[in-house]
Amino acid sequence: MNIINKKTTILFIVLFSIITFIRLFNLSSSPASLYWEEAALGYDAYSILKTNKDFHGHKFPLVAFESFGDYKPSGYFYATALSEKFLGLNTLAVRLPSIISGFIIIIFSYLISLEIFKNNKQKIIIGLISAALVGVSPWAFQFSRAGFEANLATALSAMAIWLLLKSQKSIKHLFSSVVLFAISIYTYHSSRIFTPLFLLIYLLINFKSILKNKRSWLLAGLIGLILTFPIIINLNTTRTRPRDGVISKPRCR
Repeated sequence: MNIINKKTTILFIVLFSIITFIRLFNLSSSPASLYWEEAALGYDAYSILKTNKDFHGHKFPLVAFESFGDYKPSGYFYATALSEKFLGLNTLAVRLPSIISGFIIIIFSYLISLEIFKNNKQKIIIGLISAALVGVSPWAFQFSRAGFEANLATALSAMAIWLLLKSQKSIKHLFSSVVLFAISIYTYHSSRIFTPLFLLIYLLINFKSILKNKRSWLLAGLIGLILTFPIIINLNTTRTRPRDGVISKPRCR
């Protein structure tokens, strides 16, 4: 077993190093430039950083930022503002949250596998394969090269799921998991559907064990409701809708 673990670990390290090089190589010029949504993210984030307002004049938008014809969840804007604080207004700063998220997804794919599987030999091998497959996935590669909110949301969800699985052994991890799930909802529209459905299914599957820690779960649920309350009260507004909530603009004739 030790020989197998050593070989798979070496293989994963080599593969991960290649993936890291490919994902970071010539990042500022490939893709050739920021696409329009990246440019909007970067400019709005820089506006918040310098003026405390987005370029529409809204002070610290919490639920979403007004963009080109729609509203975008606020999470990636603030993550970009943080990277721009240290790197300035440039391509790398706009893409950095997504780049880091890509590596987080790889790492937590491995860690989630370790929590799901019980057999030591099996979980290590499956964990390494899972992380490697995520690393070479065309979808994951594409999203790690540009500023995509979906990548940040996926990373937050992956960390939240890992902590949720860890809470089966130590309930203290539940609260960190709920906080990350809540933040992910502020990051991408799909998370507002995925997170409640995932948690509902998890609750149904683990109902008996949850009853043993019902006070902690009730408190975690209350924390989750408080953190997501601004979104809940805006569910019927354009701020929480994706493309179906497009802002009406007069057409030029």
